[in-house]
Parts: sequence; C-alpha cells; structure tokens
Amino acid sequence: AESVCDQEDQRGWLAPGQCGWPTLLQAIFRLADCMQNTNTVLCEASIRLLKDVVDAFKTEISAAQAQLGGVVQNSLQHQDVKIRCAGFVLVCELVGILDKKVWAPLTVTGPVLTQVLVQLCQANLQEEVQECLQQYLEIASVEPDFFKHQLLQSMEPAKTLATLVKTKTGLEEGIRNMAMEWLTVYCEKKPKWLF
Repeated sequence: AESVCDQEDQRGWLAPGQCGWPTLLQAIFRLADCMQNTNTVLCEASIRLLKDVVDAFKTEISAAQAQLGGVVQNSLQHQDVKIRCAGFVLVCELVGILDKKVWAPLTVTGPVLTQVLVQLCQANLQEEVQECLQQYLEIASVEPDFFKHQLLQSMEPAKTLATLVKTKTGLEEGIRNMAMEWLTVYCEKKPKWLF
C-alpha cells in the first residue's frame, strides 16, 4: 500500500493526477461496517484489512472520523464474537499508530474491549485471546495512557488480566504469560500507577 501512496512514483496510481487508489479506503469502510455488510466473514476480513492499512492511510483515516467511529462501534456491538475481536484489534492498531488527539476518543471503548476479552475467554477462543493480548501489550508499550481512565475508574483491564494470570486450568500457558507481561509492561511504563 505504501508504494501505491508514493507521491513521487505515479506507477501505482489508479487515477491520473491522484496519488494512490482513491476509492480503496471508502470501499474498505463500507465493507467493514457491520450495519451495511451482513456477510460476517467478509465484514471481519474487511475490519482486519482496515487494521492492516492504518499505517499507510494515517491521514485519510484520521480525517474519516465518522466512518471510522461507525466501523468501531458497530464491530464492538456485533453479536459475532469474531467480529468483536476484529474490532478489538482495529482499536488497538489505531491507538498504536495514530496521533493521540485522533485516538483519544477511543478511550471510551476500554470497558468494551475488556468485555470482549472476557467473552473470548469464555468462548475458549484461545488464538483470538492471544491476538488481543498481543495488541494490548503493544498499546501498553507505546501508548500506556490509553488505559489510564479505565484503570482509575474500575482497575480494568488489570483486574481481568490478573484473573487470567491466576487461572490454572482451561487457559494456555502463553495467555497467562501475556497477561502477566501486560501487567509488568504497564507498571514499568507507568510506575506511579502502583502508588
């Protein structure tokens, strides 16, 4: 996607005089919106595709707050847990890549993300739990402030992750280790949180 968006190299441009693929992002937004797209497999794939192009389309995605908000909200409220998982990783990717002023409104998704993580554990979707925990770890490393409000309000996601660490049966060891790693990384990044 980066070569397509190269301002100086017109070989990847689809429209003369216009950098990149001008309708690609709009198509992804349309397909990733669960309210417009009832095909759950295609919707999940489109949300994941949107996650994958965030870095290449930072400016365009930052400018499309209404569409982005619709995709995030509809995915996190969807009845299919796999779509909620895709929404979870999308939010984390947005927080990890976009400027704080753009991702700051996403802090309100914190309680929903914790709820999705719990639902994935209850559904025994261990790969998806690991994927979400990996995203949480990355956010804790690069943007620990994302968790600040939620931690102040309810001690989440720390309480949920501590519960995962203490769970002896039914969870893969890797999940328990990742939950512990999040607690460690967050405490290293925000040591005042402990006091």
